[in-house]
Amino acid sequence: MPVPLVAALVLATGVALTGAIHIDGLADYADGVFGGRTAEDRLRIMKLPDVGAFGVVAVVLVLLVDWTAISSMTTPGAWSVLVVAGLVSWTAPLVVMSFTTYLPAEGLGQSYKGLSRLAIAGPTVFTFSITFVIGGWAALAVALAGVLTAFAVGVFAKKSIGGATGDVYGAGVELSFAAALIAAVAVIDAGEKLEPIWVWL
Repeated sequence: MPVPLVAALVLATGVALTGAIHIDGLADYADGVFGGRTAEDRLRIMKLPDVGAFGVVAVVLVLLVDWTAISSMTTPGAWSVLVVAGLVSWTAPLVVMSFTTYLPAEGLGQSYKGLSRLAIAGPTVFTFSITFVIGGWAALAVALAGVLTAFAVGVFAKKSIGGATGDVYGAGVELSFAAALIAAVAVIDAGEKLEPIWVWL
């Protein structure tokens, strides 16, 4: 099939498997932090069931970036990148949790409140280890871009609403995934390859 179509199907599959929960978080996060004037107002907006202009624009732009990045890769390279980006994106909430306070008294993110440092650091170290094994130093650069983006999401949320919510975690997942894809395209265009370490042996 044409690569653009495959890229669209990959993204649609990811959204379907997650129940669009992270996409929903991204939309609410964008609506809240950009649409409110105070922390209380932003949190109120994030809890609303409808999606505003900021949320729609954020979702469209992030999915467009994802689709464009995946479409620009060759099939073998794309699958390696997708694995790395997927691992990093699922680590994003842990990065945010490491330095923010969970705000709501209830919500989907409540079950992760109070995780130990080890519970947060362990999966993050595991992600970087697996990333290095399957993609080498180039993959680590891709992973770092995703982690730094997750950190930026948490910093912005901490300044704008005073902490984190489930929506912040979801936004971290989506934005770190997109950042990892962008980094991967840049790395590949620079002539680097994501190669497993056993190729070097």
